Amino acid sequence: MEGLTMKKIYFSLLAAVFACFALTSCRSNKANDNGLEAVINMFEAIDNSAIDWRNDPNVGKVQPGNYSRVGVVKDGETYEEMLELLETADRGCLTINDDGTAVFELDGEKTEYVYDEYNFYLTEDTERTNGYRYTFIGGRLLIDDGATITQYVKLSDDEARDSDYGVFLSVTENLEALSDFKTVVIDAQYFSKEEIRAFRESGHTVYSYINIGSLEEFRDYYPEYKNITLGEYENWDEEQWIDVSDSRWQDFLIGELIPSLLEKEIDGFFVDNCDVYYQYPTKEIMEGLAGIMSFMVGTGKTVLINGGDTFLDAYCENGGAWDDVITGINQESVFSKILWDEAGFGTASPEDCEYFQSYIERYAAEGADIYLLEYTRDEDLIREIREYCKKNGFNYYVSDSLELD
Repeated sequence: MEGLTMKKIYFSLLAAVFACFALTSCRSNKANDNGLEAVINMFEAIDNSAIDWRNDPNVGKVQPGNYSRVGVVKDGETYEEMLELLETADRGCLTINDDGTAVFELDGEKTEYVYDEYNFYLTEDTERTNGYRYTFIGGRLLIDDGATITQYVKLSDDEARDSDYGVFLSVTENLEALSDFKTVVIDAQYFSKEEIRAFRESGHTVYSYINIGSLEEFRDYYPEYKNITLGEYENWDEEQWIDVSDSRWQDFLIGELIPSLLEKEIDGFFVDNCDVYYQYPTKEIMEGLAGIMSFMVGTGKTVLINGGDTFLDAYCENGGAWDDVITGINQESVFSKILWDEAGFGTASPEDCEYFQSYIERYAAEGADIYLLEYTRDEDLIREIREYCKKNGFNYYVSDSLELD
């Protein structure tokens, strides 16, 4: 058998079993059932009678795709070293391309490889003198670099395309088309209570978009409030910033629009354009936003502020409590950037990326739920987003369309 020897495979799996038991005892007796079950399943797969290692096309040949690292076993490791490895052993993403290249990413650091039928090599090893033997069994990849054996699990298409959370503001019918996503953001004005109830009863969480800081011309209530708009909204035609301090607008939101969305049995609100305070940073605008947001929090529903960092920080700096006005943050473009003039996407500047990471991590540490909404088609950037969110326990959605369809 080419690749890892049978002996090493058995030893690596046996070590994984011991790691599972150690993990169980070290984490308040919470059983690592999934890990243990996976190891048992692998033993059963290996022990399955009459496996022809050389002729079975699903054994030994690496398959292109996205992989998640699930374990690292060090040759001759002590118990203390094993515990140290467990801190990071289940983090990291490996992307294997069909052109013979691969990239492993952990905490923003990338390691590039090339591979052939039997080995992985560091890209800089141009002479191919130091190969890392590997084998592929039942969706699991094991790589032996001589000192450690690392195990990866191949992600399904659903897992690789970020299927837990999605934002779909341009979807106006057929909620079932979003059934791959556990939590969705929609514009509930386009759906009936019955449609939303049925989707929720099938196991989904539904948040509705609500725009409190600007006024869109396509809304049927536009004519009634256009005379309290403040100015044009750059890059968004047919939309203007609105005076959230005006009692008419507040009464409309609190007395009509918010109750109409609640009647549709949504799970929460995705609140847009609190950035009106960034454009018009007055005490009146801050107090207007705070009053509207605190009303929504008072309904007991989830309240995600989309952007609005300047308002939220200013509100807290002036003595307010963040959880009076939000339950969580959805931040757009932490890692990516919208290129308005080119109608495309790019990478956020290091300064912007650092600023927004600091912002969301600060509120996450206080208990806020964090969601990222990114716009990119760059696979390297998507891997970086995925790894960052996995490390921090954040939710995220990567869209290849500004229309969010």
